Amino acid sequence: MSRSRKLTLGAYALLRRGNLARLARALDLPPSVVSAWAHRRRPVPVRHCLAIEQQTAGLVRAETLRPDVSWRRTA
Repeated sequence: MSRSRKLTLGAYALLRRGNLARLARALDLPPSVVSAWAHRRRPVPVRHCLAIEQQTAGLVRAETLRPDVSWRRTA
């Protein structure tokens, strides 16, 4: 999948079974918290957005998770 395609966390969860569980382990969080973010029951805290982007190899971008935040990107 191209990195230019922006996925939501929910769409990322559907790509492969276990994605959310693996992400939760990588973030050292309960799977229920990550599931709540993926199903938009709770917003993703800003402090986790860049880690999610890194753990998903850029498939889920910080800008997609929190479009209300001005993300600064350096070249």
